[in-house]
Amino acid sequence: MTGFANILLPTDFSDCARPAYGLAAQIAERFSSKLFLLHVVQDLTLLMPDAVLFAASPNEALDSLIAGAKTQLEQIVRQHQLERFTLTLQVQVGSPAVEIVEYAKEINASLIVIATHGRTGLQQLLLGSVANRVVQVAPCPVLTVRSQ
Repeated sequence: MTGFANILLPTDFSDCARPAYGLAAQIAERFSSKLFLLHVVQDLTLLMPDAVLFAASPNEALDSLIAGAKTQLEQIVRQHQLERFTLTLQVQVGSPAVEIVEYAKEINASLIVIATHGRTGLQQLLLGSVANRVVQVAPCPVLTVRSQ
């Protein structure tokens, strides 16, 4: 393996995601990689299809979530000094695992660096794991980073 040209760094903005930022930056620096930061806004219709019918303006709510996510991605760039990389900031709407894998294919990712929440046992069984689903179907290697 000669390196990682395109590194995808999905984030849910949780504290558990923070260690993945630094590790992705180290790898990107080592291999002169492009860095793609991605946040997936959960499609509300997938979670609560009936609730969306009664919302005053679902489009306004979604637009607000997307704008907030873009702002948070920009904050991550500043807080973790990621400006030195060739960066793409992306916000997608949908199911997180599906969107991460699809975006990885779209950008021809050579590595996905994704944080895990460190859940085990019943909690893992009930809640599932976006990282686990990504590992199972990703088109490239996936580096999972457990929170400290």
